[in-house]
Amino acid sequence: LSLPVWLQWIIALLLLDCWQYWWHRLNHRLPFLWRFHSVHHADADLDASSGVRFHTIEITFSLLARLLVLPLLGMTIPQVLVYEAISLPIILFHHAN
Repeated sequence: LSLPVWLQWIIALLLLDCWQYWWHRLNHRLPFLWRFHSVHHADADLDASSGVRFHTIEITFSLLARLLVLPLLGMTIPQVLVYEAISLPIILFHHAN
């Protein structure tokens, strides 16, 4: 099945976003992961910096999980970079408001 490149990109970005959603849900659900993810929720005052505040071990697990998932999703490096460029400002805005 050959899809237009623009559609491949949209599908790839949506799949990665879906993965990120479920990974985040797992971080809330599983006590072992919550132990580290709770650092992100520990701010007394929610602001943009809360969007990038994570425990080092959570970052490590997240990166390892992503390294396993990206090939399964068929993502290319440029697609991942575009996803990050789009999602980071959204995350910062979302945590700042």
